[in-house]
Amino acid sequence: DALTVTERYALAPGGTHLNYEARIEDPKTFIRPWTIRMPLYRRLEPRVQLLEYKCLEFSEELLYGDLKKKQSE
Repeated sequence: DALTVTERYALAPGGTHLNYEARIEDPKTFIRPWTIRMPLYRRLEPRVQLLEYKCLEFSEELLYGDLKKKQSE
């Protein structure tokens, strides 16, 4: 109801990536606005394809489960 999200995308110098920024404001939920900033990199290879990521329950466990610390018995 009081939530506003402002997103900005800006091409970085050299054109190798975008700078992404999102500012979240909701005075009913947060004591102050907060902002996230991160680079979004481009793939420059010829004929590159971005594949869809299928979000599944426990996908992190499937992808990275072998990296977890083993519990001693």
